Amino acid sequence: MRQILSEETIGKVEKLVSELRAISHWDTEYWRHRCPEWYETVAFVSRQKRRSEIIRELLSASRHGSEGADAVAQRKQPTSSQS
Repeated sequence: MRQILSEETIGKVEKLVSELRAISHWDTEYWRHRCPEWYETVAFVSRQKRRSEIIRELLSASRHGSEGADAVAQRKQPTSSQS
């Protein structure tokens, strides 16, 4: 069965993917320097830790952030009080 993600989950995933792109950009810059400064190496290690956290969050969102199609359909049906 195909999973349907909530709007909140989709927004969170988009934010995390954007952060991964930024990390990738900065890591590329890090690798371009032949002799990076010590603080650049510390920042690189910190980004790698954050990258791992993001990947875990994305995996968690794909497993636990989904809803069944029935729940989505029920939410979209107008109730008599919404008329």
